[in-house]
Amino acid sequence: MRVLIVTSTLDWLSVACLPQALQRVGLRCAVLAPRGCLAHLSRCVDLHDYLEADELRQPHSVGLLERACDRAEAQWVIPGDEHCTQWLARIGLSLPEGAPLRALIWRSLGNPDAQGAVTDKLRAAGLAQEAGVAVPRTLVPASREDLLQLAIGLGGPVALKCRTGYGGRNVFLCPDAAALQRAAQQYRSPIPPVLQEMVSGTRWMSSFFADRGRVLATIDAVVERCNPSPTGPSSVLRIEPGGEVAASAARLVAKLGYSGFGNIDFIVDRDGRACLLDFNPRLSAGTQLGRFAGPDPFAAFAAVLKGETYLAPPVRGGTRIALYPQELVRDPSGAGLAGCHHDVLEDEPGLHAEFEARIARARAQAPGP
Repeated sequence: MRVLIVTSTLDWLSVACLPQALQRVGLRCAVLAPRGCLAHLSRCVDLHDYLEADELRQPHSVGLLERACDRAEAQWVIPGDEHCTQWLARIGLSLPEGAPLRALIWRSLGNPDAQGAVTDKLRAAGLAQEAGVAVPRTLVPASREDLLQLAIGLGGPVALKCRTGYGGRNVFLCPDAAALQRAAQQYRSPIPPVLQEMVSGTRWMSSFFADRGRVLATIDAVVERCNPSPTGPSSVLRIEPGGEVAASAARLVAKLGYSGFGNIDFIVDRDGRACLLDFNPRLSAGTQLGRFAGPDPFAAFAAVLKGETYLAPPVRGGTRIALYPQELVRDPSGAGLAGCHHDVLEDEPGLHAEFEARIARARAQAPGP
C-alpha cells in the first residue's frame, strides 16, 4: 500500500477519479472519507476507512488519521479538499518532532510555515507578489458599507470573493455598483469577503505535482468552457504550452515550498501577463489529463515515490479535452464534444453509473428545443 486519500467531500469528481489515476501509474491507495463519498465507489481502492466531516474538529481525529495511515502503510497522504489540507496541517503542527505521522504529513504537504497561506487566498496572493507573480489589486473591506467606497477606489469592475473556497462559490463578478450591492446581499460565508480588481483576458489553469517547492509536471490549459459560467469548474480545456502561466506557477510553488498536487487559476491579459486568481492546494479535474496533454503529474508523483527521475514529455499543444461528466452536465446535447477528446471514465462501473445518472438528470432538466 502506498497512498492514503483523505477527503471530507461527498461528490467531488476529481477525488472520485483519483484512485484510477493512481492505479494507472502503478500505485495502490486507500480512502479515508465520509460514507457516501464517490471515491468509495471506485474499484481501484484497496482499503476503505470512514471519516465524518465533524470529526475534522475532534481531538480523537489524530488517532483516526494515524490508524488509517498505518492500515494503508501510507508513504504519502493526498488531501482531496481544502478542509482536509487544513486538518492535516493542524495535526502536523500539533505533533512532536520525531513523530512518524508528523514526518508523513510534512513530506506530503511541504513547508509547515506556509500552510496558513495555501488555503487563504489573500495570504497566498501576498506571497505571490513577493515571488514576482502578477496579482490583481485586492482590498479588504472593514464592513459591507465599506464595499462601495473601496470599489470606487479600484476604478472599474470588481470581483467580490471569499478568502477561502472552491469551484467559484462565493465569487461574484460585479461590473457596476448595483451588481456589487446585489453580491453583498447574496454573499453567504461567515468569512469577510475581499474585493479584487477584475482583469480582462483569457482564463487559464495550471494543474501540477510539486515536490518540496519544485514543480515536476504541469498541465497548463485554456479554460474554454465552465459550469456555471463564468467562474465555475472547467468542462472543456485546451492544452497549451504554459509560458508565463507555467513560470508564474513555478515561482509561487517555490515561494510556498509546496509539495503535492495543486491547481492555480490565472487570467492572461492582452499583454500576455499571467495574473493570479486562486491557488488551490489540491488536485483538480485537469490533473488527470496527462495521457492527453503530454506532461503527467501522476507519473511525476509515482517517480518521486519510487525514487526515480521524471522527465516530462513535450506538451501536446492545441489538444482539446471535454471533461466527463462535466461537459455533458453543462450541455446534455453533446454539442460541446465536437473536436474534443472525451475524458470518459473506463472500467469503473460504480462511478460510471453515477456519472451517467447525473447526465440523465441534466438532460431531463434541459429546456426543450
